Amino acid sequence: MTQSSLTTSSLTTSLINLFNKGGPYTEQQLTEVYNKEIRFTDPAHSIAGIAELCEYLNHQYSNIQHCKFNATGEWACDNNLFLQWDMELQHPKLNRGKTIVVNGLSHLQCVSEKDESIRIVMHRDFFDLGQLLYENVPLLGAINRRLKRGMSS
Repeated sequence: MTQSSLTTSSLTTSLINLFNKGGPYTEQQLTEVYNKEIRFTDPAHSIAGIAELCEYLNHQYSNIQHCKFNATGEWACDNNLFLQWDMELQHPKLNRGKTIVVNGLSHLQCVSEKDESIRIVMHRDFFDLGQLLYENVPLLGAINRRLKRGMSS
């Protein structure tokens, strides 16, 4: 797999569209972009296998009122793709149901499959869990803001 084949592929567009669709997901939908042996990691979870990823995503999206990813950058090197994104999220228990914006980066390792399609075999998300959760839960948010103010003075 070459750098240009990853950069010019529609893999990132397909991935963003998949996540913007929201749940519920099926394993068949996920295998359009992911290898069946996918390893998925984010700041709070580590998952192996397409069935486990499907279950995880369906659980994560079950109470979300709105979720939209916007790709803000993309870089490829060998079989690695780095996707920078902003996520707009509305959840009834976070930020009083108002929209939260979380900035993140995904490291995707890709392989060429037997049918010559490109699939993701490793997906690791990097984002500030505080930006997503701690700052948006009423009591924890107040404590977090106070700690940040104390550190900056």
